[in-house]
Amino acid sequence: MSAISVKEALLSEEDFLRGEVSSDVKHEFVAGVAHAMVGAGYEHNTIAINILSSLHSRLRGKQCQTFGSDFKVRVQADEHVHFYYPDVMVVCDRTGLAPHRHWTDTPAVIFEVLSESTRRIDEGEKALVYWKLPSLASYVLVEQDKMQVTVRKREGGGEVLRGRETLLRLSELGIEIPLGEFYERLAV
Repeated sequence: MSAISVKEALLSEEDFLRGEVSSDVKHEFVAGVAHAMVGAGYEHNTIAINILSSLHSRLRGKQCQTFGSDFKVRVQADEHVHFYYPDVMVVCDRTGLAPHRHWTDTPAVIFEVLSESTRRIDEGEKALVYWKLPSLASYVLVEQDKMQVTVRKREGGGEVLRGRETLLRLSELGIEIPLGEFYERLAV
């Protein structure tokens, strides 16, 4: 009996995209392997919707557009392709949307809502891979169990924000948002 080579067992980008369009379950695609995603809970969904709403209202009439967790980001990292479903992202370079209906590779800002089951990947793997995107200016990690937001900037540094009235400043988008908006309807 002969062994199957790893290369033969991996999905191609095209096969992944073709299958994902008709799948009942969302999958993230990491270097040829599709990983099924589990659904998010009340707090996670509430925060993601609040972020999306806050961004959408502030960006109305501007070039940038917000997307929720049903729209993929594609990252070419070395010789591997990755597809993730960020909780929220903002795309300002709309040329990255033109040929693609289900993904972009030009986000300006990506938000991930942290949970115990996603923290390791969001703070580790995704953080490393997302910075391969030349368009990405900020990566924002939002806690769901406490009012805390960690902002990582391409131009260096980052900050941890706490408090309902504390402003998240996204200069690349020309907007400011009080953290309390992200946690509306939650007792944190």
